[in-house]
Amino acid sequence: MLLDVSVSWYTKLEQGLAVSPSPRLLGRIADVLLLSPVERAQLLRLGLEEPGGAIADNAAGVVPSVQAIIDAMHYAPAFILTARADYIACNRAARVFFGDFEQFPGEGNQLVALFMDDAVRRVLPNWEASARIQVAMFRTAFARNMHDPASQDLVAALLEKSAEFRTLWEDYDLPSGTSRDLDYRLPDGQQGHFRHFTFFADLDGQFRVEVFNPIGEATLQWMIGCVDGVRG
Repeated sequence: MLLDVSVSWYTKLEQGLAVSPSPRLLGRIADVLLLSPVERAQLLRLGLEEPGGAIADNAAGVVPSVQAIIDAMHYAPAFILTARADYIACNRAARVFFGDFEQFPGEGNQLVALFMDDAVRRVLPNWEASARIQVAMFRTAFARNMHDPASQDLVAALLEKSAEFRTLWEDYDLPSGTSRDLDYRLPDGQQGHFRHFTFFADLDGQFRVEVFNPIGEATLQWMIGCVDGVRG
C-alpha cells in the first residue's frame, strides 16, 4: 500500500520472479522498509546488477600501491584480500604476528580458515563475533560477484561443511561499520587488543584491506618487540 504497487507484483519481487523494479521504486522500497545506508546499497545492487561471470583479476594493478601503504604501518598487521576472501598480500607486522599467509589453512582463504580450522578459533576469544562480521563483509562482496563460479563454489562448500556458516549466511547480516575492537590471544599467553579497520583498495570494492591497529601501550610494545626482533 505504501509503495502503491499490487500485492501480487510485490510478492513476485520477493520471490525473485520476472519483475523489473526501477531504481526509483527500489529507493522507495528502501524508504518504506527504513533500510540503513548499507542495506539500501545492497538492495540497489541486487535489484540492478547485470549478470556477470568470473571476477576479473586486477591484482597486479592494485596490490603494489596498496602494499606500499600497509608496509608503512610498521606495527599494525595488515592484509589485502580478494572479493573471495583469499589473502594475496600482507605487511611485515602481519607475517610476524600471524605467520606467512601463503601457508595459512584453508588454502589461504579467510572464511575457510575461520570456519574450518580449530587453531584460528583458539586465538580469537570472541570467535562468534568475528565470524559474524566476516560473513557480513563477504556477503557484500558476494552480491557484486554472485555469478562468479569460484565465489559460488566457496559458498556451496562452506554451506555443506559448516553448520555455523550456514546459520550466519541464512541470517543475512550486513556490515554495520568499518571498525571494531578485537582481542587476540598472544603466543606468550597474554591478550592483545587491536582496533580492526576495513577499507577497499579499489573503486569496484574487489580488494579489501584489513588493518589491526594495536590498542594500549602493552599491546603496542608487544608488537614493537616482535617486529623489531626483540622477541623471537
